[in-house]
Amino acid sequence: MNIKNLQKNLQAGKHVIVQSKERDYCIISPFKDSHRNYRHSGQCDFVSIASEFIGDCHGDKLDLFKDHTFIGFYEPEFETFKVGDKVLVSKDAEKWCKKSGLSDIAERKDMQGGIYEVKDISGNIYVRTGHNSNTSYAFPPQALSYPMEEEDEVEKAIKLLVERGKIKDGKILI
Repeated sequence: MNIKNLQKNLQAGKHVIVQSKERDYCIISPFKDSHRNYRHSGQCDFVSIASEFIGDCHGDKLDLFKDHTFIGFYEPEFETFKVGDKVLVSKDAEKWCKKSGLSDIAERKDMQGGIYEVKDISGNIYVRTGHNSNTSYAFPPQALSYPMEEEDEVEKAIKLLVERGKIKDGKILI
């Protein structure tokens, strides 16, 4: 097996399935241990079993796998966001939008760090710009996460007043 290309695939975030001469399977993870070696599943009879042990073993130098046969890539399954979920737009969303080829970044910039509702999902995830707004912008999934903290009641009240036009330029309008 070409160890340089194995390393390139791991550096690209791929989980690589290999098979030993003894016909055992192993999934090598793109994540490293404290010695900077790639973690893996250990040798297993089936890929399905190896997938349950990814990262369970200590890491090894990639030379250990030079006599293994490349089988393919393993794609871990993750749950995705759903329409109606509240999501946090990351503070570095602009970077992810640029990497994903989304062009109207300036309009999304003000949304960074805010919590919004998922409106639609089709490749990218579309989030509403406001509570009662029909306007939405696309973000790549890497730019979104579930908020780890609940919104403070004061923040909720301020957002609601801003959306209703009762606060403008930091001043309360009556």
